[in-house]
Amino acid sequence: MVRKLIITLTAVTMLASIGTVACAVVQADSGIAGCQEIAKDAKLEQLSRDRYRQIRAMFDGSSDAEIRDYGRTFVDTIWAMTGLEDDEMNNIFYTKMLSDSYAGLVGACFKSGVTLDPSAAAR
Repeated sequence: MVRKLIITLTAVTMLASIGTVACAVVQADSGIAGCQEIAKDAKLEQLSRDRYRQIRAMFDGSSDAEIRDYGRTFVDTIWAMTGLEDDEMNNIFYTKMLSDSYAGLVGACFKSGVTLDPSAAAR
């Protein structure tokens, strides 16, 4: 009886420890922080060089490949569009990249519990 109780308590303690570690890993992922930043301002209209680097680093450090790849592409595309002349070829090329990367980022962030406005990048 005592042995079963000890085994049960040990198993519960181990499961609780694993759950705590798993939660800490999810909360510590910088890509999720990047998703949260994008959720605040998906258009990133006031994107300075320092802000670009800060958000880019969040996505660079993500352990989630989808968040990392879509996030980097999205932020890089916005940065590349900064200061471009408004011509048809730039608009077509960058709008497609922006749209595709944002759509992927919406799904990747959602899987991690962060909701992005699916239409925000188009505004």
